[in-house]
Amino acid sequence: MKEEWMKLIDDVENDRSYNADPNFNFFDFIREKTTIEDKRAIVQEVERRVKKVVNREVNNPDYFFRNFSESERELLDDLLGLREVTLDEMMLHPTAAEVERLSKLNDKLYKLTLECFEQCRNLWLTLYRSPYKVDDRFCYDLDSTLRFEYADKDSVLHLENDDYYGSDFDYMIHLTDELLSTGHCKMDTIVNGSHAIFFSTEEETLKELTDTLDDGTSWAEGYLHNKAYDHLCICYAMHALHTHMPWCLPDILRMDDFTLNVKLNYERSVSEQRDIVNENDPHWPEGVPCLER
Repeated sequence: MKEEWMKLIDDVENDRSYNADPNFNFFDFIREKTTIEDKRAIVQEVERRVKKVVNREVNNPDYFFRNFSESERELLDDLLGLREVTLDEMMLHPTAAEVERLSKLNDKLYKLTLECFEQCRNLWLTLYRSPYKVDDRFCYDLDSTLRFEYADKDSVLHLENDDYYGSDFDYMIHLTDELLSTGHCKMDTIVNGSHAIFFSTEEETLKELTDTLDDGTSWAEGYLHNKAYDHLCICYAMHALHTHMPWCLPDILRMDDFTLNVKLNYERSVSEQRDIVNENDPHWPEGVPCLER
């Protein structure tokens, strides 16, 4: 058995041709032919290979991760993908404590989402009702983000069944967060409340700055679609964390540091060459200043 899954991991690690077949073969094997003991051994073997690629200073566990080459990132993504599926398969039958932890975290993420939109509205109202604002809506941008952020070892909880999974959760969660937040296409944002600043009326704008994704319908997809969670209304933030990003549920349950950021930005570009247009140009939008109008 070990020889079989070792070969499947080798196939994924050695195939750099963007062929998905080695990954699918591994996933089928994990789901159909492995015991919990096999899965635990696979998690530990995959993590050993991840750490070999990372090549972090052994005697300095708090050392920052180095910059990875494109090929190293691709290999790490593949290996972490194997780990993700294996751990999710190990949690197909969650314990009562895990269901309770997921329920509390789901409530926390929902409340943080509401706070995110509330602070967007507060900041927008502060600007809208200020006599000092510039009368050009294109100069302002309102942006809000909610994300998990690894700060230190206290960012990751240690749960009573850590040994069941056999994962080095602190190391792997730290690494995954680093890869997400420094990648070419950043995927570290769970909820993004970025919106246009001005609509026709104050009422319409405040309506836009409202969480409409959490409408009472559960976002239970992927491994969240489990009878054990049927009594929960999975919020969009929990769904995005698990479905849109490479986080397995055992990782998510151990996350303890979430950062909410809401900011208002003023920016205006000045360029004579770009602003000089023919006043008869039918494509120039009404109300946007130009030097010749």
